[in-house]
Formats: sequence, C-alpha cells, structure tokens
Amino acid sequence: MNFFTGLYSYEIILLIAGGLFFLVLLFALIWYIVKNKKITPLLPFFLIPIVMMGYPSIQSVSYDNGKIAVSKNSTEVKNNPSDTAARKELEKSIQDLNSSRVETDTSALQAIAEAHEALGNYDTALIYINKSLAIDPANPKALAIKSSIEKNIQVKNNFNEKVNMLNSNLLLFDDSTKKISAQNISDIKETVTEIQMPTYTDEKSLLTVSKALAAINEKQEALQVVDKVIESKPSSADAALVRQQIVNNEFKTPVKNDTAVLLKNINPVQLNKVVVTKKRPG
Repeated sequence: MNFFTGLYSYEIILLIAGGLFFLVLLFALIWYIVKNKKITPLLPFFLIPIVMMGYPSIQSVSYDNGKIAVSKNSTEVKNNPSDTAARKELEKSIQDLNSSRVETDTSALQAIAEAHEALGNYDTALIYINKSLAIDPANPKALAIKSSIEKNIQVKNNFNEKVNMLNSNLLLFDDSTKKISAQNISDIKETVTEIQMPTYTDEKSLLTVSKALAAINEKQEALQVVDKVIESKPSSADAALVRQQIVNNEFKTPVKNDTAVLLKNINPVQLNKVVVTKKRPG
C-alpha cells in the first residue's frame, strides 16, 4: 500500500520536508555531542519535524480507517439489506470518506462503488467504479465490481419492465366492462414465471407482483409477497387492502391452472432479502 495514497500534495511535502529536517537535526545533535557542546538549545527544534510529519501521518491513518469502515459496513448491508441501522451507518461512513482525496485512489473509489451498490444506488455506484477504471482500466477487482453493478441494473430494469406488463393485464380486474381472457391469464403467468426480484424495490411494484400471483391462483405466494411489504411498512393501507382482496379471492380467475407455477425467481429465501423502498421519481 502506498503510504502517500489519499494525502494532499501539501501533506506529502510536509511529510518529506519534516523527515529531511529531522535528519538534519539528528546529524546536528550527533555533531554537538562529538564536539561536547550543550544540546539543550537544539532539542526544541525537534518539535518542528515531529509536527510536520505527525499531521499527514494522522491524516493517512484516518483515511485508511475510513476505507476500512466503508468496506466493513458494506458487507453488513449486503448480508442484511433490511437492517436500517446498518444502512445508516454505511451512508455515514461514505460521507465521512468521500472527499477530493478519493478522486485519485482506486481502492477508495472501489470501496465507495461497492457501498452504493449495497445500498441499491446502482447509478451512483457505476459513476465511482468508472472513475476507478479510468485510472486503472485493467484492474480485475474494479472490472468485477462493474460487472456486478451492471447485472443489478439489468435485473432492476427487467423487473420494472415485467411489472409494467403485469400492470397492463391487471387493469382488466379494475374494469368490469372488459372480459378477462385466457390469453390475459396466460400472459400474466408467463411474466410471473420469468420475473426476477431485485434486492431493492418499491411497495407498488411488489403489490403488483402479489396481485398477479393471485390472478393465476397462486394465493399462498401472493400472500407471501404482500406480507413482505407489510413487514417492511406495517402502516401501509394499500398493502392491507391488497391482502384483504387476495384473502377474499377478488383476483382469482375461473381459468384452470393445469400445472403449478414454477416460481424459480420468487422464493422464500430471496424474498427475505427484498427491501421495500420509496419509489424515486423517474
């Protein structure tokens, strides 16, 4: 690890100049001793290089500790995305580390990119990892992080696309003048079996998935999804309403399900990692 990493240019100058000044004083001290001169007048000058070297050293250690904190907190959030306290701690550690010091430090840029990825801020994560790759384009860790971020973005975009398709078909349930055809149900079933849940999504999207599951007579799975929303947002009136509608079989259709839906991408293990967030504009 480069000791100068994360230090401003003036701090590096202070460190080097302080080291040189200390050596000069050390030689002077030896010369005073050899000449049997009193060294007392020389001693106070040793405080100057100590201060010159001490300040940037403290900054370097503090900066390195900041990177360690970001990495540690990122791991905790990845392991438990719904831990609100861990998320807040990670956000704080990013803020504490994020300064002009990181702009030329690939390891810091990578740590911040991974932190934003853990928080679900994929666009911001991509900005930081691209900065790292601009400095070191062949860095294997940075390339792996970018690949992971892009995969998460793709999952999120695909999920949003599938939710929009489900919403189009589910609109028929709100219009008694329109007939729900076997094709509509088939389309919903196909979309649900293909959907892949991102780690972070919003309440409205999850409720859409829940209603779609109910529409193809997968009541237990539908309740599982809506209960996840209620667990994250106990005061949600929309979630409570959808749950009651599912219990009352309001989304159930007369179309027969010949085979059970294989929900490869919607399962109890994954739902434990889904975090309901407020939907951001745009």
